[in-house]
Amino acid sequence: MRVLSLELRRADLGLMDLARDAAAVAELEPEERADADLEMEAATDLQREPEQRRLDLNRVGGSKDLLHEDAVRPAQSPREAQHAAEYRARTMPDLRVEPFSKAHLDDAAELLARRHERHLAEGTLLQRAPDFRAEVEQAAGDDGASGSVLVDDGRVRGYVIGSPRPLTNTGLTWQVVGFAGLAFEGDPELLRDLYAHAASRWVDDGHTRHCAYVPWPEQDLIDAWFRLTFGASGITAARETAVEPFGAGVTVRDGTPDDLEAAVKLDQDMADSMRPAPSFSGQEARSNEELLDEWRDTWDDEEFKHFVAESEARIVGHAVLYTGRSGIRIPEDSIDLAAASTEPEARGTGVGRALTSHVLGWAHEQGYGSMTTDWRMTNLLASRFWPKRGFRPTFLRMYRSIP
Repeated sequence: MRVLSLELRRADLGLMDLARDAAAVAELEPEERADADLEMEAATDLQREPEQRRLDLNRVGGSKDLLHEDAVRPAQSPREAQHAAEYRARTMPDLRVEPFSKAHLDDAAELLARRHERHLAEGTLLQRAPDFRAEVEQAAGDDGASGSVLVDDGRVRGYVIGSPRPLTNTGLTWQVVGFAGLAFEGDPELLRDLYAHAASRWVDDGHTRHCAYVPWPEQDLIDAWFRLTFGASGITAARETAVEPFGAGVTVRDGTPDDLEAAVKLDQDMADSMRPAPSFSGQEARSNEELLDEWRDTWDDEEFKHFVAESEARIVGHAVLYTGRSGIRIPEDSIDLAAASTEPEARGTGVGRALTSHVLGWAHEQGYGSMTTDWRMTNLLASRFWPKRGFRPTFLRMYRSIP
């Protein structure tokens, strides 16, 4: 059974006007010019031909991660060496940015704990007491993970860690800063320097698609990511469960193996709706046989609970709940709304509202205090529907493509 996940919308981004910037650099003082030349060189490097930036898995640490002492690392270019030796934020010369390592784990865990405390104080539904060091270790322990830290007088003020992951059913790979992969305190402008240091390595490793999950309450950090040409790509959200009766001439019942073909058809309808504008999901169409095999064991798996909505003795929608999610963003007493869809002809008739009310009530009666879900910003129907059903954002997924 496939769990519905957030997907990618590739952004078309412009490059800087190098001729204009070169003229501006010529007017700087010698010390300023050295920094500006370095920045210009980095910008020029991002314009390499695509075949020069293809992912080479041998350069992504092989099977090692950044916490292994013997992790494989590619040879550094002169530009990388200059960055890694001491990357200084230009706005505050007493700060430096350096590669993330084991030595930073404890400080990073403390930063993450304070971020989480702020997040919970906003009323956000999250895991109440995660193991913050374990969360950071997991982010840094993923294959090919790399990152950077902002250090002020020996104290870590921020970190960012990303790792390459396949993008669902597209054949693409992107560098993902996960839910525990980012924590930052202080001037949000310096987050841009932190990203610049980490992204230099990512691009040299062939990763030109970057994704970051940013806590929704930290709007100043979201603004900093926007000013790095990231866009708002997806939302994770949660709400409390409750019994909310809704009458719409729709009957909702438990799904059974007899609903296999109807479930596959609704799954295909959802995937088809994500391919055209404005989503442009890039997902390849899957055969009916492949989907039938994927769905066939759903009703035997205790982690899944399937519901179908019927109107006039015909299945017009379905929803799937899932208990297998975990991690810092998942409340201990929650269940995930992993998939939900309505047949195109029935959209706008109350089927979705009936399904939502039913699964929220069922989860409440089963002792689940909250429900999580997610949606793409470019899924116009979902991005308008779920907030109206009471789901509140927890993280904003931000995305950029270079170029």
